[in-house]
Amino acid sequence: MYGDLFLEEFLLYHIKRRDIKHNFSPYFYPLALVEGNEALSKFVGFLAFLPQVILIIYFAFRYHNDLPFCWFLSTFAFVTFNKVCTSQYFVWYIVFLPLVVDRIKMSMKEAVHLILLWFASQGVWLFFAYLFEFRGWQTLELVFAASIGFLLTNIHVMVKILRAYSGVKEMSSKSKVE
Repeated sequence: MYGDLFLEEFLLYHIKRRDIKHNFSPYFYPLALVEGNEALSKFVGFLAFLPQVILIIYFAFRYHNDLPFCWFLSTFAFVTFNKVCTSQYFVWYIVFLPLVVDRIKMSMKEAVHLILLWFASQGVWLFFAYLFEFRGWQTLELVFAASIGFLLTNIHVMVKILRAYSGVKEMSSKSKVE
């Protein structure tokens, strides 16, 4: 019924999209550097897409028995490694946290540490982006460095969550009846 339009809007747009404006994704800078070279731009875009595809396929096979956790990880990986990453994208995976938080066994101290680290890495990025956009300072390379820092922070958070994952709890037959 929707055919090509659906595929374009749902999937292909994200594969083809190249945004050279600064955003949380570190890919903005290499894409800006090769802006005039269509072949190189496509190559950088393709390289950017590889981690997404690999991780999403891996998570789909590895966590297919726990769909909410699979959805969370797949979406987290998609946003983390996307060529474009803005703040509203974070909602895409944060909405799954209430569904999976009971499967993530980590201390409150470690959880707070990860949350603070995640926010701090955004704060660093926002600081340099503010200086670039609103003060006119030439901080684009620092925005790029902060984007790499944010990517590494997200990878760190993802690894910590994966290590703390305890699996889905099977309901006993007694619980199922009640």
